[in-house]
Amino acid sequence: MSLFDGVQKEISKITDSICNDISKLKNYLETSDIDEKVVTEVTNRLDNIQAKLGDLD
Repeated sequence: MSLFDGVQKEISKITDSICNDISKLKNYLETSDIDEKVVTEVTNRLDNIQAKLGDLD
């Protein structure tokens, strides 16, 4: 395994972990008593972050 492959594998682990945390946060927001407009806005932003992280893989 080259150094690049090792780095790529670590980046993939990190992005997967972040995406899992984002999913948990979105689930929490959707079941909370927070204003629906706020939840929608934050969820949309989190979706955008997840999409950008997916582009790194």
